[in-house]
Amino acid sequence: MVIFSSVGGTTRKVAQRVAGRVGDELLLSAREAMSLPLSRRVERVLLFCPTYGDEELEENFEDLLLRYDWAALEGAGFAFCELGIYTGYENFGHGLERIVCRTLIDHGLHQLVPSLSVDAVPITDWVMVDAWSDLILSRQTVS
Repeated sequence: MVIFSSVGGTTRKVAQRVAGRVGDELLLSAREAMSLPLSRRVERVLLFCPTYGDEELEENFEDLLLRYDWAALEGAGFAFCELGIYTGYENFGHGLERIVCRTLIDHGLHQLVPSLSVDAVPITDWVMVDAWSDLILSRQTVS
């Protein structure tokens, strides 16, 4: 299962690309995921979110993180990717990682791969995204 939150479309494009590379057919916006009951065993959830500043979540993703029934996914693996503008920051990585990963781990999910922070402006680093996709594939396959 791939869940993304996107305002301008970049995060959606990255989520679509990763979903295609890892063979995950269930691609949902954060809003769609909130209204979809889990009808099958989810082994892996990949999460994508734009970041707007120091640990600032996009509104729909924050809603998902706080209200989704993550306990229903206990035992599943997860991977998290954040996208933003990091030019000019000395420590640009993982602004949302601590919040997102701690929430999921506290609900019994386990992290498959290190989180990915992508500087998506002015262009997305597709080589980095593809390498991260390959790392996910090497850790767990979708049944």
